[in-house]
Amino acid sequence: MSVSVIIPTYKPQEYLFNCLDSLCLQTLNKDQFEVIIVLNGPKNPYFDLIDSYIQTHFDIINIRTLYSDIPGVSNARNKGIDEALSKYITFIDDDDVVSKTFLEELLAKAHEDCLVISNVYGIDDTTGKAYEYLLSKEYKKIARIETPSFFTARRLLSPVWCKIIPQKVINGDRFPTDFALGEDSLFMFNISRRIKDIRITSPDAVYYVRHRNGSASRRHYSYWFRILLAFRTTFRYFFIYIRTPFSYNFPFFMTRIAATLRKLARKAYETE
Repeated sequence: MSVSVIIPTYKPQEYLFNCLDSLCLQTLNKDQFEVIIVLNGPKNPYFDLIDSYIQTHFDIINIRTLYSDIPGVSNARNKGIDEALSKYITFIDDDDVVSKTFLEELLAKAHEDCLVISNVYGIDDTTGKAYEYLLSKEYKKIARIETPSFFTARRLLSPVWCKIIPQKVINGDRFPTDFALGEDSLFMFNISRRIKDIRITSPDAVYYVRHRNGSASRRHYSYWFRILLAFRTTFRYFFIYIRTPFSYNFPFFMTRIAATLRKLARKAYETE
């Protein structure tokens, strides 16, 4: 298989099966990708529900389920990376969906030291309608650039979804398990030292982000919580950078610090 799709899930709802339905519709041949669902936290009745879905879709898609009683999306993603069999990895959150050509277009431009990024849209959780938001506009900007840089693509480099990542780029790095917010950006910055090229898919390859009011990134946090988080995150960026400073893109490093400090003014923790 060429691509391992890692989906962490905790107490999954119907959203997860909508996500899996979108993967069943992929134009990429089923023999070229596997789906790894990592269920963490309570096992029952969720494991059985996922297994029932697999039993009725095994002829359409290759799915396997892993279980961990350790909560946390970072733990789940790390377990998925450890078990992935493919050359490339893509992460999908369990309440999001992707377009039919998502995997095929990502894989078509993939290379062992290259990051490929797809188009992004939001989905309104109430109406189900897709709409443009910050990352949608960022995609449009960099899609016009022949060779996007770390600086021009900086906002789309924050989340781990909407892209395909070579195993060679991830190497031995894993998600920080001591962060419940901002872990995506820290992980992406950490592995950026091995990324030599950034490519963009056509607008038809879309990652749809479901915006839910109850999600961690939409929840409001106290000012002192944001102060502490900004201090810890900034310190971690510096710690990662000073280990091998010449391996990282310095302007990109500075944008991570700036983005972290800007979040102090916001009650909700949005991807940037």
